Amino acid sequence: MSNDENEGGFVSHLTELRKRLIHSFIFLFIFFIGCYFFAEHIYGFLVDPFAKAVRDDGSSRRLIFTALQETFLTYLKVSFFAAFFGSIQDVAVDALRIEIGDAKEQGDLAASYQLGYRVAILVATSMALIFADLYNWSYVYQFMAFLMLLGSAGALICYEPTNHEIAILRFDEALLGAFKDFFNRFGLWSAALLLLIISTYRLTDIVMGPMAMPFYLDLGFSKTEIGALVKTVALFGAVIGFFVGGLLIKRITLFNALLFGGFSVLITNLFFAYVASAESNISLLSLIVGLDSFAAGLVGTINIAFLTSLVSKKFTAVQYAMLTSFMMLPGKFFSGFSGILADYYISTSSLQMGWTYFFYTTSAMSIPALLLILLYKNNHADNST
Repeated sequence: MSNDENEGGFVSHLTELRKRLIHSFIFLFIFFIGCYFFAEHIYGFLVDPFAKAVRDDGSSRRLIFTALQETFLTYLKVSFFAAFFGSIQDVAVDALRIEIGDAKEQGDLAASYQLGYRVAILVATSMALIFADLYNWSYVYQFMAFLMLLGSAGALICYEPTNHEIAILRFDEALLGAFKDFFNRFGLWSAALLLLIISTYRLTDIVMGPMAMPFYLDLGFSKTEIGALVKTVALFGAVIGFFVGGLLIKRITLFNALLFGGFSVLITNLFFAYVASAESNISLLSLIVGLDSFAAGLVGTINIAFLTSLVSKKFTAVQYAMLTSFMMLPGKFFSGFSGILADYYISTSSLQMGWTYFFYTTSAMSIPALLLILLYKNNHADNST
């Protein structure tokens, strides 16, 4: 092999490395911005074992910041590392899920993905707290670190097909290329309509979610009742919903599944309005929570499969991250006002009627997405698969 060929191969490897590093920094920056808003909660979680150990030894020691900028810098560091490790996992798993199966398999893959996600949350929260009471936080962190090895082992044995379509581009080219590809494939108006559907489809779930616990407490239920019964029912309802959603996608068209899921969320929120206006009944609440969690799990699977169907394998990770951002940002924005809205309704009427009006409002938030889905389905039948 000549020197020119060797030099050309070396330069091409450097170019490839540069492109991959740029992609990594793109997603690191995106997740850094998101994690910064939750840095205080992440920092509180990380420092909690130390705070408990100090409190239990009877001393008066406590953590303090010794400089004005230290608080800000600490939150920056926590945000950076949480974003760094979280972005690598989320982006890689989503990209692998999209590339590993064809469109018909995405419903099952989405259901399995959500099940694994829920199990991970359960292990990292409830089980971690139980282990911390039985042993100590040092063992808990070691156990959690060991569990990460299971994911690494899964990645090693998992079959990863070769994606011959993927485009390796610079930072600006990746973002602009992903947008251009999306609008070129669907057209300006169809793409805009799809983005509106994505932005409004999970609006009800995201806005209602933070208010579930305050609602249960206002009804007079104890935290023990909520944790022991309601949350257990919610978990099983959601898991069933995951796989029913995957089955629905196979039996009916994807857009019909979207309509069914959106209508289910609307109805279950109306059930919450009924619970709010009726006498407190833990059995009735558990039933409604189970149905609502079933609808949320159903919609979650259908929505992931829907987003996946819109992604080009040329821009797998970038486009899916882009579409997910369109899905989450409006809901996160409006969910910041959900407590204000509930307080307003309660202050202008009564506790029961206030919560009833609140759930009427969250139910109404499902209607725009349903209308947009019908509009797209009727005018763009070729894409309604």
